[in-house]
Amino acid sequence: MQAYDYSGHNFDATYGNSDGTVGSGCLDGGENIDINAQYGPNPNDYLNGYPGLPVNNGCAGLSSYFSNGYLTVPPLNLNTNTVTFTMWIHPNDPFGVIAPNSGLLMNRNGGDTAGVGFSGNQNANLTAALGYTWNNNSPATYGWNSLLYPVPQQWQFVAYVISPQNTTIYHCYVSGGQTNLYKAVNNITNAPEAFSGGTTWLGSDNWNNGRAFNGSIDEVAVFNRAMSENQIVDLFLKALGGLVPPPPTPWPVEPTNTTLFLGQMLQLTAIAGGIPAPHYQWQVWYNSTWMNLSGNPNLGIAPTTNTTLYWTNFVGAFSNFRCFATNYYYGWSSISSTATVTVIPVANWNKGLGIVNFAITPPGPNGPYVGRGVLGTSLYWNALRGSGVFGGMQFTNTSPSLQEDGVTVSGINFGSTPIYMGAVESGGSNNALLDTYCSFVSAGAAFAFTSVPNGTYNLALYGIDGGDADLGTTFTVNGVGQSVINAQDSVFLPDNTVVYTNVVVTNGTLNVTMVPVLRRACPMWGCPGAFNGAQLELIQYPPPPPIVITNINGQLVLQWSAGWKLLQATNVLGPWTTNNWLPPQHTLTPTGQMQFFRVCTNSSWE
Repeated sequence: MQAYDYSGHNFDATYGNSDGTVGSGCLDGGENIDINAQYGPNPNDYLNGYPGLPVNNGCAGLSSYFSNGYLTVPPLNLNTNTVTFTMWIHPNDPFGVIAPNSGLLMNRNGGDTAGVGFSGNQNANLTAALGYTWNNNSPATYGWNSLLYPVPQQWQFVAYVISPQNTTIYHCYVSGGQTNLYKAVNNITNAPEAFSGGTTWLGSDNWNNGRAFNGSIDEVAVFNRAMSENQIVDLFLKALGGLVPPPPTPWPVEPTNTTLFLGQMLQLTAIAGGIPAPHYQWQVWYNSTWMNLSGNPNLGIAPTTNTTLYWTNFVGAFSNFRCFATNYYYGWSSISSTATVTVIPVANWNKGLGIVNFAITPPGPNGPYVGRGVLGTSLYWNALRGSGVFGGMQFTNTSPSLQEDGVTVSGINFGSTPIYMGAVESGGSNNALLDTYCSFVSAGAAFAFTSVPNGTYNLALYGIDGGDADLGTTFTVNGVGQSVINAQDSVFLPDNTVVYTNVVVTNGTLNVTMVPVLRRACPMWGCPGAFNGAQLELIQYPPPPPIVITNINGQLVLQWSAGWKLLQATNVLGPWTTNNWLPPQHTLTPTGQMQFFRVCTNSSWE
């Protein structure tokens, strides 16, 4: 419903009462709220109440799709480089689309352009970032990316502070009960702008009609000074009702006790209430006191002033954590509950001479999984491939063979023995990692890792069925059985993973048997167990047999075992070279310089 400016200047715009039709603008009291219209920010706002603003607060609805969908305002006559623009904005597009270079309050006078609105920079949702134009239409202003992107279909407070030294843009809003206060600073010298000639538009930029802001605007104000950060925050907090008490106890989100394997990533989350959102500092109990954790990249700790603490490659040096929240604006602090972290050690962890990893799933909708597993550090899971039908499938890897680091072919093969019934199944709606798994009924199944170098290994086995949280799997390796139950709240954490330590391989083959864990009545064909992947870590090759050196009538006879090759050097530090002598022995005359001998495996796994 078109209305007119009541000042007598006859500046057309869609303002005031709405007739309820699509795109008709903002409500101003007495109307029924529908999907296409809303009040200005007010105590009854359907997303976030603003008790500091009037009930049935009116606003201006702007659009490039309707005539007079913007306001023209009288000249501001500023002629200054010290000014603050503030307003509440409500983008209308449900997907967040805001046209680049849209205007909120723009003046054009010939070739000179100045004002505030949005830049030409957009994010993946095609939301233009908050921006401004100054210094006689300088690209250093309208081309600057603030990285402040408005939230779609929600009232939010924005402020632009122009000073001779820089420009600061503030973006303040409430989302999910959390107060968000963001700012961006462009350190650039600002010259005075007049805002006296040409035309000043509210809700658009008259360069073309495509630069109109598709949304609503309310409480526009211009201050002839560069307001401080506290003053800007005060304006926003006034809408929220002024002073806010400390967060309730307990916190809305407390850090929880966590169990993980040695070397996995630790992740703890805590959220405190309060307005504005508090500053967070994670703490650890150390040497009989609580110590602040700083963002130490050498420890793999992410910046600890966030609601979530990330600590990669966690080895269990600490066990008790808590979060300390401080609202510097109002001067209160609050402490979360303490979370205890339990680390399950793995024998000889990260001591392997080589590591082979086996995967859990082909690439899903989010791409292949490239995170670490249970053993070692910075490891990858590679995709297993299989095909078959229920009742008799073959599960084998395809070329390239199983890989050590996601790239290097290991030479180790993975397959199955034909003593089972089973199938490769698709399922698991809770996680892209679970889309494909091996499912086997009560007859059981056996898998074989072949061409495995003889030695001692750690072995992690992972089994989860995304659709059957009440079932599980029992794995048996070298006569030792361990079971897991499909816990749907985790991926590689201990409730879906078993670890075997010091597994000895003597014949180049490592067998894994799996059978279902039955926890409910099953159909006649049985209940499935699941096997998604494994990770194999070499701890130690078997010790080489000794070289026997015998003096027979002044000649030296070297004896060594078949399957090993002999290396020699003139210095114990090398360099070592391979000779053509074949086992079991070689005779040589002890003349010339000193020589050293050693043996290594006669394969690529030296």
